[in-house]
Amino acid sequence: MNLARIVREKTSTFVKKLSKSQYSKKSYTALSKSQLPKKGYINVYVGQERKLYQVPLKYLLNPTLQQLIKKSESDVFDAKIDGPIELACTTNTFDQLLKIFKK
Repeated sequence: MNLARIVREKTSTFVKKLSKSQYSKKSYTALSKSQLPKKGYINVYVGQERKLYQVPLKYLLNPTLQQLIKKSESDVFDAKIDGPIELACTTNTFDQLLKIFKK
C-alpha cells in the first residue's frame, strides 16, 4: 500500500469522524450555539490568540493543511478525537492559505 493511499484513507476517516462527533466534554465546557460550526464546517483555532475559523471540511483534504495539522498536533489521526483543532501558525498565514484554498 503506498503512502498517498494511506494518507488519503486516514484523512477520509478523520473527516468522517469530525463530521459525526461532538467535541469531548473533557476538553472544555459546552460551546454556545454561536460557536458551533455550520454543517459541513469544522472549527479551527489559529495562532497564539486562538482566533476561531470555520473551515469547510473539504479543505481538510488539502495536503498543505494536512501538513500544518500534523505539525501542530501529534497523533491527529488517532481514532479518538479529543477536542478542537488548533494550528500553530499566524492568523495572517492562515488567511493566505484560505485564499489559496478558495481558488
